[in-house]
Amino acid sequence: MMDTTIFVGLDVHKKTIAVATVEGRAAADVRYCGTIPNTPDAIRSMLRKLGKGGQRLHLTYEAGPLGYNLYRLSTGLATSATWWRHP
Repeated sequence: MMDTTIFVGLDVHKKTIAVATVEGRAAADVRYCGTIPNTPDAIRSMLRKLGKGGQRLHLTYEAGPLGYNLYRLSTGLATSATWWRHP
């Protein structure tokens, strides 16, 4: 199991979520992971995939009416994710 922190940036829209990640180490590259549907199943799948191997996830999104549902859904899942909210 890896002891890695991954920072996940989420650009939340009504129908889609754009996902980008960067590892928590010096000189790490930002990776654009693509766009997923803004549905509970797609969000669960994305969190499982990114957290595979025991990585700790730090999620962030720009606060707004579309991000709050994402926050509520992900905090209800058993993941090692923590949240930062960009006001």
